[in-house]
Amino acid sequence: MSFRLLVSDKEGQMQIVPIAILDRKLMKKGNRAVTAVLVQWSNLYPKNTTWEDHGDLQKQFPECLAPLMTDITEHSYL
Repeated sequence: MSFRLLVSDKEGQMQIVPIAILDRKLMKKGNRAVTAVLVQWSNLYPKNTTWEDHGDLQKQFPECLAPLMTDITEHSYL
């Protein structure tokens, strides 16, 4: 049996924030290439990972993303 911690704000509302960056890849967005990251979210099942634009995610979650990106960039060959 495993337990998952629920992340909540000061008012007790459940928050959805990045908890892991599982992979990254280059994707075309308009006429340019952007880095997309595969995100595992808090308070969601692991099967609910999504590919997100790294730049957009960094703007929305600056405090969460820096430590998560360290792990993936150290082991990446991109």
